[in-house]
Amino acid sequence: MWTLMLLLLVAVVLIARAGVRGATTSPPVWFVYGLAFATAIVAWSPRDLRVELFSLPLGLALLVAGSLAMPAASTRPDRRTLASWPAGFTGSWPLLAPGILVMLSASVAATFTDPLTWRAILVIVLALVAILVGASRRLAAPFLIGIVVLPVENAIAFLVQIGRGIESMPWWITLAVVGAVLLIIAVTYERRAGEEAGIAARLRDLA
Repeated sequence: MWTLMLLLLVAVVLIARAGVRGATTSPPVWFVYGLAFATAIVAWSPRDLRVELFSLPLGLALLVAGSLAMPAASTRPDRRTLASWPAGFTGSWPLLAPGILVMLSASVAATFTDPLTWRAILVIVLALVAILVGASRRLAAPFLIGIVVLPVENAIAFLVQIGRGIESMPWWITLAVVGAVLLIIAVTYERRAGEEAGIAARLRDLA
């Protein structure tokens, strides 16, 4: 079932690429992705498997499919429908946000019900990567989603009591590293804001 899910997700990416390049007779992306999602639920629900085994590939496939349309989206404005997604869509919110949310939301929820050290660290690392990509590529969706996920995951980790399901030492080391990286980003943005424009204006410039 997991292999079938992966094959369907590969089909999702191929259909998205064909749709961006031109007209295609393939079924819409949302339909094939729905089959993959249903397959993942069937494969995961009756077994003691970690949700990341399914949520990460599901999110990554959506993310890749959406990113394929980023360079070419502006050339297909007449096809902006659910059936045509990602072709015709512009901006990071419709193209990248779905994949990022699928990739992160399951692990964030699972941290509360099944707290594990590696899971909490994984969410923090993925959120940090999203922030870095959003800041460097001037993309609003990954930047803002990452900014929101960081404190939410941190709060959930403390709610489930650090030291019970999540080991305190690796967790604090991870937070220290993330804090240092965010401080560097903040300092860099402050310098650029002083040279070019205010921070609010820079946030509005994110796509």
